[in-house]
Amino acid sequence: MRPAKLAERQVLRKLTDVFRERGYEGASYAQLMAATGLVKASLYHRFPSGKEEIADAILAQTDQKFAEDVLRAAREAGQPRARARRIARRLREFYGSGTRCLPSSLARQRAEDAVAAIEGGLIVSRVMKNRQPFLRALAELPDRLTKTK
Repeated sequence: MRPAKLAERQVLRKLTDVFRERGYEGASYAQLMAATGLVKASLYHRFPSGKEEIADAILAQTDQKFAEDVLRAAREAGQPRARARRIARRLREFYGSGTRCLPSSLARQRAEDAVAAIEGGLIVSRVMKNRQPFLRALAELPDRLTKTK
C-alpha cells in the first residue's frame, strides 16, 4: 500500500524543523527523508535544485506566514497598545511559545556573534570612514547564523 501523500505545507513544516535543529549545512538528506517520510527521489521531485530550493521554499513560506500572522496586526484598526498586544500574541503563536527555536545555548551564541559582528563592523566603518567592514559583516550574517556548529 502506498503511503498517503503529504501536503506541501506539512512537508515544509517537517523540513523546517530539521533545518532549525541542524542548520542548513548540518541538515543531511537522510535527516530530511526521515523527517518527511519521503525517499530521496521524492524530495528531488518536489525540490529539483536540492537543499537550496528547500531552504528557499521554507523561507518563502515563513515570510508569508509571518506577514499574514504577525505583521498584519500592525496594520489592523485599533489603538497602538491593542495592536501591540495582538502582535505580541501572534509572535508567541508564531514561535510556538518559544519552542520553535534553536537550542538556547546555540541560539544565544549565534545571536551574540551576529550582534558583535554588526556592531564591530559599524564601529570600524565609522572610524575608518569606510563602510566596507559593516557591509562585509552583513554579507557574512547568513553564514554566521546558519553554520552547523
